[in-house]
Order: sequence, then structure tokens, then C-alpha cells
Amino acid sequence: MISRARALLLLGSLMWLSCGTSGSLRIGTFFEKSNLPAWSVIGGNERRDHYFDGGLTPPMELVWVKKISSAPSAHVLVSDNVVYVSTLDSRVYAFILSDGRQVGSLKFKFASQNGISLDHQTAYIALAWGEKPLYAYNLFDADFKYSVRMPPVETNPIVHEEYLYLGGLDGKFYALNPEDGKTLWTFEASKPIRSSPALSSTAVYFGCDDGFVYSLNRFSGSLIWKFRTGGTVYATPALDDQFVYIGSTDGKFYVLGKADGKLHWTFSVGDTVPGRFYASAGLSSDCVFLGATDGNVYALSKKDGRLFWTFKTGGAVSVAPLVTPDAVFVGSQNGMLYALEPSGGKCVWTFETNSRIKSEMAAYGKYLIVASERKHVYVFRSAMP
Repeated sequence: MISRARALLLLGSLMWLSCGTSGSLRIGTFFEKSNLPAWSVIGGNERRDHYFDGGLTPPMELVWVKKISSAPSAHVLVSDNVVYVSTLDSRVYAFILSDGRQVGSLKFKFASQNGISLDHQTAYIALAWGEKPLYAYNLFDADFKYSVRMPPVETNPIVHEEYLYLGGLDGKFYALNPEDGKTLWTFEASKPIRSSPALSSTAVYFGCDDGFVYSLNRFSGSLIWKFRTGGTVYATPALDDQFVYIGSTDGKFYVLGKADGKLHWTFSVGDTVPGRFYASAGLSSDCVFLGATDGNVYALSKKDGRLFWTFKTGGAVSVAPLVTPDAVFVGSQNGMLYALEPSGGKCVWTFETNSRIKSEMAAYGKYLIVASERKHVYVFRSAMP
């Protein structure tokens, strides 16, 4: 005789299977609470600044490498000693950080491009297609909390306090209740939104296919300001205390005032070789580090955009540099991973993966997590004591 509780659990599982999901990802058995800051969204935090004030000092040593079922999506994440990666064949994997043991996996009907974020023990998974493209999943107990009927999503959701923020391919920006997925407010732009949002204490910032960078009141959704660039804005903004840092497909990188959207300075690539900005920037206290499709990494002064140094990789750079006090880590589409000195751009360490690096990296403690296009996840650890 099947108990009522077991029957309800089975019925719930069948309902989710009918929606195109399968598999299980339960971290409860493996859970190891950590005091280390999680890398739970693209960019590592609400500012999306790709800065990690931790122990990543080159040279790095390879701890483990795992093959996954397909090319990874746009980023990897890590929290409480578990690595999360989604794939373009619609799966989400979890691995133990220290040794690469697989915790579990989920399979969806459609793929997630940028759409996995973590908030404590809940994963928010946004899909690029489908009638219900947003899921909230309890990682500890391996059950779905809810799904949301909305247009497809190619942005990375972010949760802060009572709000879940994301942009849709319908040209609307959404603030939802993270507990139940209900809409709190929406803002309508004129074209699809593929630029993931960054947050300050009072505002949310994002770019749009219409070429504008938007700042909205994050509590009400009212427009604070918008700034027009000369191209499509796919890149995610990065923030510091005063400015918004964002690139466009017009080959220009813009620095705007957070409060008023006024242009502070710009930097252009493409004088001899055309270049565009698809990825976010990495920020330190005084420098901006950015990669472009011309294959270069640029280090600029935060104050005035003055060029400090340039480093040439062997392929387009379409992911943000990951910045630490001791190194700037850069992944290139030539398959190489570089560690550069922040002060002068000297290359101090390299590692050759098996294919292009097109996914944002993550950092956690002494670990660096990287995914390459040909179905591999790599975990490195600082070799320094």
C-alpha cells in the first residue's frame, strides 16, 4: 500500500515530467555549509563586477576535469562547495567542488542561455523557450517550488531582498516575488532584453537590443534614466559606487553616472581591427579590464579611460575577465586560459583547454572554475601555499 505522502510526491513528479522536466538534483546529502562567499550569479554579486578578493594566486594547478553532455551555457556557478553548470542540451549539473563527484542533474525541455542563479538553497532557472520558462527549484530537497508562465528569457536572474529581477525576449523587464513567482511590476522597452541586470541599493540597470542602457527604480519599475549607445547592448553592466560600466556592439565602452546616466568617458576599439563588446567588464579599485572580439584584453583607468596596457590573445574574448588582487584571469575563444598581472598585463600562467572558452568563470576560495565549449568543466586551485 502506497502512503498518501508518497502518492502525492509521485503525482507531483509526474506533473513535472509532463512539463518536460526530469532528473533529480539534491544537495542535502552532500551539503556542507561554507562561510565563503558564493559565486551565485554571473559576475559573482549584484554589482556584476567580476571581482574576487580571495586566494587565487598563479600558478594554478588542475584539480579535476569533467565531461558533460553538451556545450555549456554562458556561465558556471559555485555555492557551499558545489559547482553548477547548465548545458545547451537543456541540462543542469552539480558537482562536488573538491573532487568532481556528480551530485545529480536536471533535464528540461528547452535550454538555459544565461538563466541560472542561486539564492541560498534555491536555484532560479530561466529558459530561452517554452510557455513556462522560469522555474524555482529547491536544491536541498530536490523539488520544484513553482514555474512561471511568461515569455522566453535569455538573461541571468538576480534575487535581492523581496525581488527577483530579469529581462524577457518580449522587451519587458520583470520584477517578481521570489517566493511564488508572481509579478510585482514590469517595464516595457522597445526590443528584446538580453543584457542581465545589475543592482544598486535603489536602482536596477540593464542594456537592451534597442541600443539603450536603462536605469529603473528597483522598487517601482519607474524609469530613472536611459542612455543611447550606437549599437545593440548584449553586455551585462558592471557597477561601482559611482558609475555604470558597459560595452556595446558599436565597438565602444561607456562609463555612465549611476545617478543621472551622464557620460563620464568612452573607450573605442577597432581603429585597425574591428572589435565589439559582448561581455561585461571586470573591475578593481582603480582599473577596468575588458575583452573584445578583436582578441585583445584592455586595462583602463577608471578615472578617465586612459589605456594602461593591452594583451593580445589568440581569439575573440567574449567573456568577462575575472579580477583578483594578484591576477586577471581571461578566457579566449582560442581555447587558452590566461593569468595576467593586473599592473602591467604580463602573462604569468596559461592553460590550454580543449576548445573555445565562451562561458563566464567563477571563483570560490582558492578555486577557479572554467567551462569550455567542447563539453568540459575544469576546476583549478592555486598552487601557492
